[in-house]
Amino acid sequence: MGEVKKNLDIRDDDYVVGIMANLNRPVKRVGVFLKAAKEVLQIIYNVSFTILGDGHLKSELKEMAEQLRISKEGIFLGRRNEIHLIIANWDIGVISSKSEGFSNSILEYMASGIPVVATSVGGNKGIIEDGVNSFFVPQGDYISMAEKICALIKDKNKRLQMAKKQLVIVQQKYAWETKIKEVESYYRRLIDMWS
Repeated sequence: MGEVKKNLDIRDDDYVVGIMANLNRPVKRVGVFLKAAKEVLQIIYNVSFTILGDGHLKSELKEMAEQLRISKEGIFLGRRNEIHLIIANWDIGVISSKSEGFSNSILEYMASGIPVVATSVGGNKGIIEDGVNSFFVPQGDYISMAEKICALIKDKNKRLQMAKKQLVIVQQKYAWETKIKEVESYYRRLIDMWS
């Protein structure tokens, strides 16, 4: 863990809060994440915020981080191949989207065993149980987002408890074996209907 943090220029004692998003899509609202970061850093100083992803909005978001005076704590990682290694070093994963279908990012976070703070939109509601395995916040509400991030950072037991639940949910609902059984069951029902 320390080696990856070192490679990302993150202090060993820092909590790491990250977001994985397509920076070509304004609907991902990464600016909300940056504003929440600013709020968190006024309360808890040893937090690094990482943005995993790339796109034409990156320069605008970097400029916003500088204006918010969080550019040193906001690390833009760009596009990476070793996603799972990076996410495994995060303490919290964030989704700040205005709308979502079925979020692959949330599943990546869950499979890495980290709690999520996500906007209560679209498909997020089908994956997250608010207060059980992650937290919901209203879309666009960076103050609520910052509050939930701070709550998780301050409560290690809650963070670990949610992380364990994430892993169980992924294994029970989204593992390949489970999905294969669901598809097989679906086709069996179709065959029975037409037989």
